[in-house]
Amino acid sequence: MAMSLKESLESLKNQTSAYTPSVMMVNPNTEPKITADMDKRLIDVPPELQTIGVATENNAETVYISIPSTTFDGTDLTDKTAYIYFVNAGKEVNIYKVTDVTVEDNSIKLGWTITNDVTRYAGTVSFSIAFELDNSYKLTTTPATLTVLKGLDIDQTISKQDTAIVSALYDKVNALNTKVDNAVNSMDNSVATINTLQSAIQSLQSELNYIKEHVVYVIDDIEN
Repeated sequence: MAMSLKESLESLKNQTSAYTPSVMMVNPNTEPKITADMDKRLIDVPPELQTIGVATENNAETVYISIPSTTFDGTDLTDKTAYIYFVNAGKEVNIYKVTDVTVEDNSIKLGWTITNDVTRYAGTVSFSIAFELDNSYKLTTTPATLTVLKGLDIDQTISKQDTAIVSALYDKVNALNTKVDNAVNSMDNSVATINTLQSAIQSLQSELNYIKEHVVYVIDDIEN
């Protein structure tokens, strides 16, 4: 049974939508934790957590930070807002507001999801932990460091031949979009117009399937 125009467009959309990889989940109870002593203002990073991820990763890892005491100089930290200040390897400064907070006995556990603001560049990331005690005072640690590993630069992995194939496909998609817009604007719902668009969609579908199965990406130049 032939698909309707709406079904064909939806199928094409599904085929061309970006692939979303699954996120690596960790068990907060067994994952090693960074420890922050707010009294001494020091952060201890276990060796197994020194490497925080690979360049350009996003939300692939959540690091847990343990605060051994729930108070500081008599001030209860459990109801205070925690922040992580960091400078990525590209010297960009940013702030992460911690929303994943768990109070366990006499300690506080903070969850820091590593976004691509942290991993935008390979190299050393400096960070510190702060609690906002009131509008005028923040309790802050001295900085510690983490490492982001170099990843594969996707821009360097497509051969000239493959680039031409993809560019040609994009041109066809843009042309089809123009035809769809024109048909909608002119309210042209004739059988001939619909059949033409369906045929174009099926053709693009075949080319997309071919690229998925046959296009080979080559690595010409990757820095060591």
